Amino acid sequence: MDRVVRIQTFTTEQRQRAVRGYRWLAAQPSWVVRLALVIFVLVIGLPLLLLAVVAVIAAIIVFTGLALINAALAKLRRLLPKRDGRSNVRVIRRQ
Repeated sequence: MDRVVRIQTFTTEQRQRAVRGYRWLAAQPSWVVRLALVIFVLVIGLPLLLLAVVAVIAAIIVFTGLALINAALAKLRRLLPKRDGRSNVRVIRRQ
């Protein structure tokens, strides 16, 4: 025989099922939460940490290279003749 399902019966059964599910979730031991946090750290936190470490290493390499280039240019400037004063400027002396 077919069972007649009314809206009220459907919603009451779903509510009871949801309450049972909530109680089951609330009764879970704390190791589930710890496991979820460990998985979160492994999936999200560890890659972010590795990206940060790579970014720091790349920054150190770039800035060290730029500092060495700057030092080399400073040594080359000492060898070149000095350009004191202004260039392409006509000085008018007033008395």
